[in-house]
Amino acid sequence: MNSSTSENLCRRFSLAELNLAAGDFNDEHVIGKGGFGKVYRGFIHNDSIAVAIKRRLASDPSQGQTEFAAEIETLSKFRHRNLVSLIGYCDEDEEMILVYEYMSKGTLADNLHNQSTLSWNERLKICVGAGRGLDYLHSGCSVMHRDVKPTNIILDENFTGKVSDFGLAKHLGHDILESHVFTNVKGSFGYLDPSYFSTGVLTKGSDTYAFGIILLEVLSERRAVEGRLAGDEVCMSIWAQENIRNGKADQIVVSNLKGDISEDCLKTFVGIVKKCLHPDPKKRLTMTQVVAQLDLALEQQERKGTATLKLQFWPFWNKVKPSGKCETGSTAKDENEVEVDKLSKAISATAMKEDNVPFVLFGETEDIIEYDVSPICNGFKGILKIGEDATIQRLHYMPKHEFISEVSGSLTKLKHENVVEIVVYKFDGRQQVLAYDFAPRGSLHDILLEQQGIESSSNSYPALSWSQRMQIALGVAKGL
Repeated sequence: MNSSTSENLCRRFSLAELNLAAGDFNDEHVIGKGGFGKVYRGFIHNDSIAVAIKRRLASDPSQGQTEFAAEIETLSKFRHRNLVSLIGYCDEDEEMILVYEYMSKGTLADNLHNQSTLSWNERLKICVGAGRGLDYLHSGCSVMHRDVKPTNIILDENFTGKVSDFGLAKHLGHDILESHVFTNVKGSFGYLDPSYFSTGVLTKGSDTYAFGIILLEVLSERRAVEGRLAGDEVCMSIWAQENIRNGKADQIVVSNLKGDISEDCLKTFVGIVKKCLHPDPKKRLTMTQVVAQLDLALEQQERKGTATLKLQFWPFWNKVKPSGKCETGSTAKDENEVEVDKLSKAISATAMKEDNVPFVLFGETEDIIEYDVSPICNGFKGILKIGEDATIQRLHYMPKHEFISEVSGSLTKLKHENVVEIVVYKFDGRQQVLAYDFAPRGSLHDILLEQQGIESSSNSYPALSWSQRMQIALGVAKGL
């Protein structure tokens, strides 16, 4: 790739620097190998920072250069906690060397097949992390990975799953009007989307299919292709899906996990797999939906063996009449604290419908009845018990006192026609949910992307006129 462009994206190392860092590329420093070449553990910055140094083979220079450049461009432009971080590269003397952050726990494949010590909770968290990385690529970057597999999911010291190896990634770009692209079929056997393999049409659903195979591998510890077996059992996905169709999902579970997985969690997890592997790419879950349902499975697993859960609810529609002012009186604060105590109550366990996307989130006595995992406005469309639609948003975990303070403080007292109002919130430890007034036309971001022909999560609406755009800008300014 053009060296001046590369230097603007990340650090360019000299070959001498990396020879020193990797101990002259001696095999005693090798921590991984494959068809691409070898990965060495090394140290940079006076031996203060451990790195992984990937030295590609030059068996096909033209193809290697293409993948080398693609990986540098992708990892330099897009940053996320669930994508492996690229530190730099070296292209001196036609070398193709990449330098990454060092991930001490190796690959998911190593942990599943070479040292099977991962608990079910750890496996779920790894899947959630890797799913978030793919979701970021799909939703935030319009990038399709094209080689999703356990060897390309790397684990840090906390067993956080991170997606790696972007040599085959395809970037749609904001000037492309389709959600798919025709390509020469590339990927790894066992993880290739059958639809992509037969048509050459690559979609985000192709990554989702591969992720579904990974989920089966996490559950069964079988490799995607098992040459030592015979018949349908050679292909793990055929064997697993046959068991699922016959109501024998428990037969897929590896022996050392049997008895550790809650019934609800297994049902949810298998439901995700079924939707990821749907023959029609258009009917597969998006990675946003996959992550949402994996979060649910993790919550179900962590509730295993617990009794009734205590929740705090706050039906805000009874509290303050809408006005054009921001209400911050001390009386409201006192009432809020009392209301939180009054509304603590128990609920039944989360239930999920197996064959369709909407699922019950709370018991019948709760304020939020159900929501659909189809994403909208950075959340999900839900139905309140009072019959009103709402936008449901799950939050990343924060301590209880911070959550209560945040919600019962500034957020719930901001009353203005141009500020989205919180209608209800829920807290039960790990699960923290906000319900907002429902915005049927979605977000401005989604509407503008849709009009550029870029795939979005909102419904289809006519193009915004200049007058409408000015009115929207004025409304936002008033809210701010």
